[in-house]
Amino acid sequence: MLGSLRLTTGTDSRHSARLTAPKPRQMIALLALQSNRTVPLAAMSRELWGERPPVSMRTALQTYIVQLRKFLARILGWSTKVVAERILVTKQDGYQFNVERGDLDVHEFERLASAGNRALSQGDDRLAERLLTASLDIWRGQPLADIQAGPLLEPAVTYLEESRLTVLQQRVEVKFRLGLHHELPAELAVLVSEYPTNELFHAQYMLALYRCGRCAEALDAYQRLREFLVEELGIDPSLKVQRLHRAMLDADSTLDGTAGFMACTAVQPG
Repeated sequence: MLGSLRLTTGTDSRHSARLTAPKPRQMIALLALQSNRTVPLAAMSRELWGERPPVSMRTALQTYIVQLRKFLARILGWSTKVVAERILVTKQDGYQFNVERGDLDVHEFERLASAGNRALSQGDDRLAERLLTASLDIWRGQPLADIQAGPLLEPAVTYLEESRLTVLQQRVEVKFRLGLHHELPAELAVLVSEYPTNELFHAQYMLALYRCGRCAEALDAYQRLREFLVEELGIDPSLKVQRLHRAMLDADSTLDGTAGFMACTAVQPG
């Protein structure tokens, strides 16, 4: 689900299949995000049709479930009866999509990201960097990129996107502490372009450039951020980013260490 919705069978990710019908695709996405829990018919109806479900809502949902079971049976090489008993199960006034641990890329991302956070809390930066990188490598694009998200899927997609941003920011901070700032300018250049209002990415980009001896480019990055925020939002950069800018102008020796941006914000302006 971390990209376009697809089902992969076996250990080779090239062996995948894609469900084409829009409503069943939206439905299986909701069931998968709520995997191993019953999703009530009312929730499915709200996701697919909002506050104006068709009179034949139950029949339509049952039809989509039949289509999904046939799809899963064909891909897995099982009978629809087995799929109905083991995977896409009928519950009281709803349905449940059963998966094993590690079956969903969302779960694997969350597992690796959590392990990376534990490594961070234990001070093992090298392990944290490997785990956080592994969690990001699972992503293939925007979550559920080919799904028209309704009122239930939309906040779930937003949550996944925010989770990815958090991990990206954590990995950058870890790379600073490991002295790997030379790896960061190219990566952060893409991120500041993709997220022009994300001041943390801009600050990390400035610091990476500065640590690489590209002070003029770091100062120019600040000016571009400030101009964008003033023109688009009518605000200046945050005090923390302004403090980083002032420290660069003053050639503050604190910036020459291996601390990340969050630690460097302790530098007070002169």
